[in-house]
Amino acid sequence: MKMILKVLGVILMVVGALAVYSAGWIVDKYGLDKNVPINFEHTMEGDELIKFKRTRALVNVKMLGMLIMLPGLVFIIIAFR
Repeated sequence: MKMILKVLGVILMVVGALAVYSAGWIVDKYGLDKNVPINFEHTMEGDELIKFKRTRALVNVKMLGMLIMLPGLVFIIIAFR
């Protein structure tokens, strides 16, 4: 049982870390910054709005990567106890 938790924990940690570190590439490849909803578009200009959308998409992808990584960390802590 502990071996399964160790392997699953490492796999989740690696997948989550790859998602965090390759967030820029993921946002560029899939165009995730195009679909970011903004409620206050009238307060920003062109380049500033584009930069804000890209940054928000990057943060969303990195948060998803961290959410993937978190169960892996818990599994590893339980397995090495």
